[in-house]
Amino acid sequence: VSIPLDSEELALVAQQQARLAPKQVDFKRFRFRLYFDSSCPHCKSMLNTLKDLQDMGYYVELRQVDDRRPDYPIPFPIVHATKEELKERKINSWPVMFVADTQKELVYRIDGYFPTQGVLATLANR
Repeated sequence: VSIPLDSEELALVAQQQARLAPKQVDFKRFRFRLYFDSSCPHCKSMLNTLKDLQDMGYYVELRQVDDRRPDYPIPFPIVHATKEELKERKINSWPVMFVADTQKELVYRIDGYFPTQGVLATLANR
């Protein structure tokens, strides 16, 4: 049984939904760089997040911290991270994603696995 809502109640529901929905993120504003190890299951999951972000139009790049060849397909070019780079960025566990905010000229760090919507929700609040 559905109960009809009057216009005031409908407006209240729309306001609540808008407040709960993540804000739209400008895909030209953010650039993503993921540091990963080929044997790390959380890193492998983050590759799915990066693929989603790339499919939305974001720029993504990978930095591999180990020298093993991944036993799964990676849809991105891979650059190997140097020991100096890892030390400079204080990376000693992974996955680690850096997000460059070109509008605010800041870099955010996200440690561990995050699903696509979690990344977008985090950035929408910046």
